[in-house]
Amino acid sequence: MKITSLVIEPHDFDKPITDNALSINAEEFISEGIKPYVIDLIDDEGSYFYRSDGTTIEITKDEYANILVNPRLYYFSSALKLQFRAQRAKMQLLGRNWPSELAAPLGI
Repeated sequence: MKITSLVIEPHDFDKPITDNALSINAEEFISEGIKPYVIDLIDDEGSYFYRSDGTTIEITKDEYANILVNPRLYYFSSALKLQFRAQRAKMQLLGRNWPSELAAPLGI
């Protein structure tokens, strides 16, 4: 199982996306008064998951790859779509105790 933690930031259209998106520093957000948005991407032997605020949802391989390449939060981004799905799962009390229980399904 491979777990990658990312800080998701609002997209700044004046700032280019860095080659190494995983190097985003949470301290930078705190100093600017912006609360960091931390998620985990999980690759579990060909099954992919997104964990945010204690809720885990199942995602596709493409969604996993897209958020690794572009961990930015803006209209129609992978990060925004996945976060909305995670919020729906949390409201329905799904995916709270993964891996001892199932993650919220793809269709949530």
